[in-house]
Amino acid sequence: MGDYQVIALKGVDVLDSSYLDAAVAAARRAGEIQLAGLREPIEVRQASAHDVKLQIDVACEEAIRAIIGESFPHDAVLAEEGGGAIAEDAATWIVDPLDGSVNYSRRIPFFCVSIAVQQYGQELLGVIYAPIYDELYVAEAGKGARLNGERIRVSDVSRLADAIIAIGCGKSVSTLTPMVETFRDLAFTAHKVRMLGAAALDLAYVAMGRLDGFIECGLRTWDIAAGNLLIQEAGGRVQLAQAGEYAWDLRVDNGRVW
Repeated sequence: MGDYQVIALKGVDVLDSSYLDAAVAAARRAGEIQLAGLREPIEVRQASAHDVKLQIDVACEEAIRAIIGESFPHDAVLAEEGGGAIAEDAATWIVDPLDGSVNYSRRIPFFCVSIAVQQYGQELLGVIYAPIYDELYVAEAGKGARLNGERIRVSDVSRLADAIIAIGCGKSVSTLTPMVETFRDLAFTAHKVRMLGAAALDLAYVAMGRLDGFIECGLRTWDIAAGNLLIQEAGGRVQLAQAGEYAWDLRVDNGRVW
């Protein structure tokens, strides 16, 4: 695990409201595909020791890219399935079409869609949609964070001994090892530890106060871009350490418990 740096919001640029409209439409469309897919046999494209790739990931990303491309054909896209890159001089959509694929593959109801828009290194818009619960989390830089239209804030828990902390385990030995050690430490020091299996939704839960913190090594940019903005706009704290290209060690909380 590297040295964490606190990430702070910079000067706020304003996105046209059509960005939010497109992001919400894309997230809801992907959510519809996910709900429909639960009623069908789940097609696995690739499985490894600690991960799985599903055909529905691809279907969701294609639907999201189509909506983005229709409204913003010149914007860049960085997404889990189709790749891409962050543009230096244009808006970039950062997409995880189905976060929590392993959960989804076993029909465990903890998964989501994550869509963010970044420009000049700053997240300006974040949308996370959990279709099972019809929960739509939205953050706009400088405008706060909302769940289904209502403002949300991080919890007011001030001691780790009273906190519920979620952790995630990565897909490789290099990311699993530190998280096993972290789990052991937190099991003795936190009130409760939870491993829920979808980082973006974990971040949303910190933003709205269901969780007090979350930590994981080796996350990808598309896992965290929307959730990081949600937490900051909800009054929380984001700490990042670079772990490779588009890879991060992440620690977030309500600003009090770490």
